[in-house]
Amino acid sequence: MSNDEGQYLIFLKYQREYLSQVTGYSKGYLSRVATGAKPPSEVFIGVCCHTLKEPQEELFKLVEPQPAALLSAQ
Repeated sequence: MSNDEGQYLIFLKYQREYLSQVTGYSKGYLSRVATGAKPPSEVFIGVCCHTLKEPQEELFKLVEPQPAALLSAQ
């Protein structure tokens, strides 16, 4: 995955600082997954789903990136 394909919904719903605290994963790892530099591991996905009590299909859904013009209009 690269940034132009979208971003996982989990990183739009939760701040990396919070995710690091509740999952025990480093902010560095979370940043690499969020930016698409590294795919999320199955263990990471499982920990997130269990800890946040949300299904994988929801947390790890890819969201299309929005053009900057649309973001500033919201």
